[in-house]
Parts: sequence; structure tokens; C-alpha cells
Amino acid sequence: MFGRKPKSILTFKSDTINYDQVSDLLAKLWQLLEEKGLENAEVKQIYSVVTEMLENIYRYSDTIKTKDNDSLMLSVFETKSKHYQIVLRNPAETDKATKLKEKIEFVNSLTKIGLKKLYQYEIVRRKDENHSGAGLGLIIIARKTIEPLKIELQKFNDNITLITLTAFMQI
Repeated sequence: MFGRKPKSILTFKSDTINYDQVSDLLAKLWQLLEEKGLENAEVKQIYSVVTEMLENIYRYSDTIKTKDNDSLMLSVFETKSKHYQIVLRNPAETDKATKLKEKIEFVNSLTKIGLKKLYQYEIVRRKDENHSGAGLGLIIIARKTIEPLKIELQKFNDNITLITLTAFMQI
């Protein structure tokens, strides 16, 4: 997409994830981005998207065994100066994966103004109805990316689907 080979900044592969790993990954990402000389505001943009994507892995992944034991994956690439690609892969129940794809397709169909309005609506709904804010993370990601979120589903077995979610950012 951006014309040069992406440079890997951070990669995580495993068959499980826990809260301590999420925390460690985010701390490592922050450190690596600071070492690249990015401003705090720029680091926060990338950190925010990666946080939401890791939240997806942590909350919705189902454990599956692959021959390489790496069904969970998060990679952050710099594709050119201040352009980033974030790729997440995680297994989930097929029903959850299908619902996620539908949510992403809906979010992708909105304009920036539509995303802002949906974000405001979800914030109010969450406050008023004691709502969990499901989908709020996708809205946050979509508002910070330069292209629609890309989602691919690959059936692993009858019950489990591998989800690959890709986001492109420019800071």
C-alpha cells in the first residue's frame, strides 16, 4: 500500500494472552515509539489503537492449538515515515467473529462525521443505560485510521474462526 517494505516495530505471537502480557506489550510499544523520536501526541494515537485491538484479543479470543502455537498475533509496522500498519489475529467463536465483521462493515460505511456522532451516541448510551460500550473500541479505531478497517475471517474448524484485523494510520 505505501510503496516500501514495512519495518516491524513490535510483534507478539502466542496461543494465549493474559492481562500482564497486555500491560507489558503496551509498555514496550510506548518505549519503542519514544525511541523512534515520536512526540507524545503521536505515540498516544498509535497506543490508543493498539490498546483497543489488544482489548479485543484479551476479551474475545478463544484458545486453539496450532502447530506453531501462535494463533494470537499482534504486529505493528512502520510502512513509511509516520505511516503505520497494525495487524491483529485472534481466534474466536464463529458467531462472535461474524458479529464482529458485521460491526466493522457498519463502522466502515460511516463518514468521519457519522463516526463522531456514533461515538457520542455510544458514550451517552453507555452512561445512561449502564451499557458496556460494546463496539466503542471499533469506533475509536476507525476514527484514528486513514483507511477503512480490513477484516478477514478464516474458518479454523466448525466452531472457531481466525480473525485478522488490519488498521492503517498516519500520524
